[in-house]
Amino acid sequence: MKTCLRNLTHFCRVLLACAFCTALIQGADNPDGNNTCDCKGMKVTVRSAASRANTGVSIVDFVFQVNAITVNPGDTVTWTNTTTTTVHTCASNDGIWDSGNIAPGTSFSFVFNNLGTFNYHCNIHPSMTGSVTVALPPPPAPVISSSNSAAATVGSLFSYQIAASNSPTSFGATNLPPGISVSSSTGLVSGTPTASGSFSSTISAINAGGTGTLTLGIGISPSGVTTPVITSPSSDTATVNVAYSYQINATNSPTSYNESGLPAGLQLNTSGLISGTVQTTGTATVNLSATNSAGTGTLTLTLTVANPSPPPPPPPPPVAPAITNGVSVSAALNTPLQLQIMATGTAPLNYGSDVVPPGMALNSTSGIISGTPTEPGMIAMNISVANSAGTASKMIIMTISGVTTALSFGTPPVYTPVVLGQPVTFNSVPANSADLILSTWNFGDGTTGTGETVTHTYTAAGIYNPILTIADGLNTASETFNVAVDAVAPPAGSLTVSKAALRFTFSSSGKDQLAISGTVPVVPGFTPSGKSVTVAIGSLIQTSNLDSKGKNGDKSFSLTGKPASTVKFTFTLKNLDLFTPLKPFGFTNANVNTKTPATISVPILLSLNGASYIQTINFIYSAKAGKTGSAKK
Repeated sequence: MKTCLRNLTHFCRVLLACAFCTALIQGADNPDGNNTCDCKGMKVTVRSAASRANTGVSIVDFVFQVNAITVNPGDTVTWTNTTTTTVHTCASNDGIWDSGNIAPGTSFSFVFNNLGTFNYHCNIHPSMTGSVTVALPPPPAPVISSSNSAAATVGSLFSYQIAASNSPTSFGATNLPPGISVSSSTGLVSGTPTASGSFSSTISAINAGGTGTLTLGIGISPSGVTTPVITSPSSDTATVNVAYSYQINATNSPTSYNESGLPAGLQLNTSGLISGTVQTTGTATVNLSATNSAGTGTLTLTLTVANPSPPPPPPPPPVAPAITNGVSVSAALNTPLQLQIMATGTAPLNYGSDVVPPGMALNSTSGIISGTPTEPGMIAMNISVANSAGTASKMIIMTISGVTTALSFGTPPVYTPVVLGQPVTFNSVPANSADLILSTWNFGDGTTGTGETVTHTYTAAGIYNPILTIADGLNTASETFNVAVDAVAPPAGSLTVSKAALRFTFSSSGKDQLAISGTVPVVPGFTPSGKSVTVAIGSLIQTSNLDSKGKNGDKSFSLTGKPASTVKFTFTLKNLDLFTPLKPFGFTNANVNTKTPATISVPILLSLNGASYIQTINFIYSAKAGKTGSAKK
């Protein structure tokens, strides 16, 4: 029964012990030589096997010396019989150990791993007693980790929390500013300061292992002024032989700045700017401060100085672009379309086109032509893709399906003669297509223009045949006009045609003729000798020089009458092809072979010595099918 009770008592002690501490005590050593447990808020370090103590108890005569000892978990207690003739034993009262006989000069050892107090005796001499108390070692003293400086303002609530390791059980502080106190249980330093100044207080954190202290500087500024707080980064990097700068930024309007520990080559100016060039590598600890009337704020700057990075390898040379699209693409009228210009080459690429279909647009960055085609036809787009290495070009023809008809011109406009230097406004001739997308002009003087309405100024006098070409994407058509540009303003008056007749000969090509007579203005004293005369009908232009009698060499033109303000003229043009120049004015296959009379208006341009006049003549035309046709005014 006694043995059972002793075992039960031992079992209860084991249950009440910290299981984790016991595991640490009995387990393997950590690499640092110690095992640590935070047992019920108290950090406990159990020594490694190498550092565990061996405590000795001497048996002298009939006494255990010392008979009451305290050891740490894992320590060994060794009992040594120092007598020369007497045998003793060492046995636990609760049966945990029993040494058996300890002969004179011999020893018995036992390792104590469990916490508690263990009483023992000598079985041979029961009056010999002793005890071993196994207790955890005290924890390390606290280490205060909170800031060593704080700022406060007179009349404003101040709060500072003491932070420390190793589970302090109480806190303290000395030399606190007036109005501020410390809570011994929580470590909160707080209160409302009543006086300004700089105070050096000592704060403490206490546990069973000792006391940790820290000198706390508290700067108390007068009401309304607070100590600067430096907000700049606490670490930065610099590069050898590269200009460096660092600005000390702080709150509460510092009036001065200071530093210590700057590497050679760097300086601090009065505005808090650190600048210069560092010559050597390394890491510097720089103490910075910002001061105003309330006090000084500090910051420790860790500045790392490194060698410059090696330059990156040069990039590979750019590759010129190449367009990979096919040469044609199909689209449908009024149907959304997106065409990606495909190209290889080094980015960035810039995309362009001289023209895109109406209703669509090109994004020069992405190379996407998108939109909804609004006009049918075929359009040739000169696509370009460029980068720093060159430009690639390719013609892509987009065919937009839709209902189209062959192009034909309406009645061309009549252009009144202008004086050199005056602009001429050309208007595209109305066509039979609502899908007209391009009007191109050849002004007859070597220059061109594009657009339904264009303005052009000629640089030399003369009679010109501008050519208009219209296109709807699938079809094109051209027409020739005439326009007179006079060197000077012509005499006042107008061209008057009194008689006009024309004749077509269908059986022989180039046998048509035109005869016209009337009057034309001249200046007083006009003489015909050496003068030139030009007659223009559409694309037909005839120019002749006059003799002293007002006639030209082939007698096709003559001037008669006494020159006053007008002079009579007569001209007959033979052996011509009139069908082509008169076709734009209504002489078409539909009426050149019909007996039914038709009225056709034809503008006649007469230029006498550079003074130009124009008049539209209405011909009444009829024909004998396949033979001849004639018309009269």
